[in-house]
Amino acid sequence: MASIAKRGPTKYAVICYIDGEQKWSPGLILPKAKMFKKFLDGIDDIDQFTFDTAFDILKNINNQVFQEKNVQYDEFRKMVAEKLVIPDESLNLSMSFSDFFWEFANRYGKLKWGSSYFSKCVSNMENYVFPQMGDKPIDEITVKSIDDFYTFLLTECKPVMCKYRKPLERVTPSLVLDIHKILRCMFNQAVKWEYVASNPFLKATLPEHKSKERDSLKPSELQKLLQYLDDESDFDKFVFYCAILLDFACTTRSGEILALQWQDFSAERKEVQIYKSLGRVEKDHINLPKSEIYFEFPVLYPGCKTRLVLQKTKTGHTRTSYLPTLVTEKLMTLKSIQDGFKKQLGEDYLDYGLIICQQNGRPMSSELLNKGLNMYLNEAGIKNVVFHSLRSTSATYKLKISGGDIKSVQGEGGWRDPKMVTKQYSRILEEDRRGLSEKMDKGDFFKSAAKKKSQKPRTPQMQQLMAMAETDPDMLQKLFDSLKVLT
Repeated sequence: MASIAKRGPTKYAVICYIDGEQKWSPGLILPKAKMFKKFLDGIDDIDQFTFDTAFDILKNINNQVFQEKNVQYDEFRKMVAEKLVIPDESLNLSMSFSDFFWEFANRYGKLKWGSSYFSKCVSNMENYVFPQMGDKPIDEITVKSIDDFYTFLLTECKPVMCKYRKPLERVTPSLVLDIHKILRCMFNQAVKWEYVASNPFLKATLPEHKSKERDSLKPSELQKLLQYLDDESDFDKFVFYCAILLDFACTTRSGEILALQWQDFSAERKEVQIYKSLGRVEKDHINLPKSEIYFEFPVLYPGCKTRLVLQKTKTGHTRTSYLPTLVTEKLMTLKSIQDGFKKQLGEDYLDYGLIICQQNGRPMSSELLNKGLNMYLNEAGIKNVVFHSLRSTSATYKLKISGGDIKSVQGEGGWRDPKMVTKQYSRILEEDRRGLSEKMDKGDFFKSAAKKKSQKPRTPQMQQLMAMAETDPDMLQKLFDSLKVLT
């Protein structure tokens, strides 16, 4: 007797025994798996050659053709007996879109992608691409079919949203561009592997998309927030105060702030070493070659599909950030407060050595960081922004005080490309623009730009009066006094 086991969202495997040894036939859609099971159950003593022949024939029939042609069991048995595929020229044996993606993801993605990007790609494929193109042969994908697919996504497709987020009415152009990026890379690899002759996604028509500038705080608004949070008697406020000071001083990402440990901090040298980031990854993707995990936090809830980990930073680089004196002093105060919690809680304190953490030592998540920041912004009467926006405020301020030293600011923030500093993260401050206008007023350019007013020629009487003023100023003063008496 054969049995069927589910091996993925849409894939199944048929299992049977040959000479006491278990044999698997993975990667089948459900109709194929049912037919193969029926075939195996109908043979009393199946041998390895028959098993391999039947499996290869069934596997090589395109999934879409298999369903559209409605291949019957008798036809399949005949194909196995004759060791031939259905003699129909319209029967396309090309690999299906979904089959190729999984091969591409396993052979290329697992080597090149990190855990979060791998999960994002799989999610986009399963939610948006497979329902429309999953069973289509890859050599039948045309530029026209791609343009139609993108139009469908933008006009008819309903977005798949997390239940904790505000639902969207339509798929955004940004998401379509993300999907296109995956598919373009995927078919570039298909060309290299000689599965297809050319990449149709290189000629696809893409939607127009203008990225929205993320709101950020002005330095004056950030100062107001810091003054509100500087309360050593309230740990929740003070730990946010230190997190914001670190983010502003080091121009870091939120995950890098949350991953900082006391071993990375030196009060004597006033510096921190940034080489890891706190993030949440899929349990199945922790061991990807591109994912370098330094530490995996214990799971609090059974059945959790994700893990909170300390992993390498987005760029994978290590950098040293130098701290102002105030930041160093406040961090030392925070450490003394945490030491007090350790004594009070004893074994109940979960000591992971984190600088920014909860009162019991547990790490904070990025979601908790954003939620707390918005709460304190509302209390302080300041507009809401996400924690990552502070990185923009820091980059803008450092560009200002450094006189536009882009390379220094790039090193502070850990960007690979200096364009990210000027294009994405820096902001133009209105007070600086006014200052430029005032400086131009004080300069010589505009004073010399206007034509000088023409002066009337001096009369002989005026020339005599000017000569009198130079030779005898007292007589000129007497003249002015007599004029005053007359008037």
